[in-house]
Amino acid sequence: MSRPTLSVEFALGGNGPGAASYFILDNPDKGVLDRNWLGPSASPPAPSATWLTLDDPSRGRLDVGQLAGDALDAGFWVDVGDWCTSLSTRRGRRRLIEGFSTGTATITLRNDDRRFDPENLVGPYAAAGVSNLRTRVPCRISATYAGTRYPIFAGYVDKWDPRYSEPGTGVCVVTLSDAFKILGGIDPVEQVAQGAGELSGGRINRILDNAGFPSADRAIDAGNSAMQATTLATNVLTELKLVAESERGQFYVDASGQVTFRERHARFERSRSV
Repeated sequence: MSRPTLSVEFALGGNGPGAASYFILDNPDKGVLDRNWLGPSASPPAPSATWLTLDDPSRGRLDVGQLAGDALDAGFWVDVGDWCTSLSTRRGRRRLIEGFSTGTATITLRNDDRRFDPENLVGPYAAAGVSNLRTRVPCRISATYAGTRYPIFAGYVDKWDPRYSEPGTGVCVVTLSDAFKILGGIDPVEQVAQGAGELSGGRINRILDNAGFPSADRAIDAGNSAMQATTLATNVLTELKLVAESERGQFYVDASGQVTFRERHARFERSRSV
């Protein structure tokens, strides 16, 4: 019987002169900042997942040669599964009456040649004297069996921790968190209260829009409950969880990295798990 193939992928590619990921002002495909068109045409082009968004972990990395282009493009993903010696993940919740917590993962990589050492500026994951082994680098873990890919975890690097027992022998322990950690670090500026009567799914989308979270990375139900007005001044993750609790729905990051909101009836009507 065949065994599943493990993939541990980091968005470390796209380096080098002329890389398709470079941001180029006035280029129709690579010249958009934060969805404000800077190109020569009078009107902006159709929305694109490849737009540069400053401070976005996968679409706005400065000084590493990746300023435009979706990190999900094949050229950006580097599979380091051959160096993986162990991994563990933790997602979900402990009890049904609790909300979902931030998902985490720990990956141990063989690092005898220092390829996973952020201080190695001549390694395979560095360019022009700058290491791509940074915090918030996107990562996805999956297993492929019988031609079908099964996602296990998707998140962002918290730390690259090289450890050496003796010269020429070492590992790098990589710790990761899912998108909840990023959302929990955003405290918006207070706005005029608005949105009275909008459904829970619309409220969640508006909060995520205000936080600059990519629409391609979410799966949001319409919801059933009408919300009261909000100034959006609360911490983003706190307010998102409050909306989900008001709906009696579920709010979590799934195994593929999608920020997901399921309305209150979904747990009874749908068979999919988190």
